[in-house]
Amino acid sequence: MKRVLILVYLFVFTVTTAQTTKQTPKFSEGFAVVQEKGKYGFIDELNEVVIPLEYDFALPFSEGLALVTKENHKYFINKQGGIVIELNYDKALSFNEGMSAVTKNNKYGFINSKGEEVIPLKYDYLTSFKDGVARVKLGKKWGYINAKEKEIIPIKYDDIGYFHEGILWVKIGDKEFYINRKGECISDCENREL
Repeated sequence: MKRVLILVYLFVFTVTTAQTTKQTPKFSEGFAVVQEKGKYGFIDELNEVVIPLEYDFALPFSEGLALVTKENHKYFINKQGGIVIELNYDKALSFNEGMSAVTKNNKYGFINSKGEEVIPLKYDYLTSFKDGVARVKLGKKWGYINAKEKEIIPIKYDDIGYFHEGILWVKIGDKEFYINRKGECISDCENREL
């Protein structure tokens, strides 16, 4: 009986707490995305609305710009709410290392903070830049490029991981091994394709 009472108490406490606890906004660059009645906007660290809740969707600020959607149009806005880039792409990611990954007609590339296409939309998939490189897929093969679109890791792998402390897991066929940023095999080399 004592056990049942404890369980009931825990259930009531959990439900009550969940109903009364508000989620703390996550701030990025001094702003947080907030939503009310299906519209998004931004507050500052004093919890004051600084960019009106007029958007259908919004991502946090990154490198001074935030991706927003309004009436099926996508924009990057600045911290004053002004439109900096009007996007003519199907999707976009937040800026990272000076570039935003964009896609149109199932092809991926990158734009800079002026909205200029700096890496053409020719990839079948890619990730944002991190530590100067981006993971890319062309056809069924994976590799890494730098910001000037030079292949740092050749686009020849059937599968590829993410760099961790300068080491990268790769796969060709059923052979798996590890390489460094120069593409040199450093572990499980007996498995690599010769």
